[in-house]
Amino acid sequence: MSKFRLETSMAVFVVSAELGPLSLEFQREGLSGGFVTCVLEAEEIVSAIAISKAALLEDGYEILSIFSAYLFDSSEWEKDDEVSRLATSSELKTDVLYTTFEVYGS
Repeated sequence: MSKFRLETSMAVFVVSAELGPLSLEFQREGLSGGFVTCVLEAEEIVSAIAISKAALLEDGYEILSIFSAYLFDSSEWEKDDEVSRLATSSELKTDVLYTTFEVYGS
């Protein structure tokens, strides 16, 4: 067995999704859909997308599409206080954090 071990580091990712009308919360509120951005730590972007999807599905949301996924860069998000705050939250170690949902239809 080799003593060499590849160390992987976690990075912060931002994954945005459109959610459909079958989302439990949207059904209760009579909404047609919405958008949300997930902020989370992952080893790489493919994992970030998979983890985001799993969190949304576990929370009862219907995912229509994942339309963007980025490595968080504070200089690119400096005008978005909410994403910047979530990206530096200590809760990222254990949770996928959601921005405020932007919803449509009623």
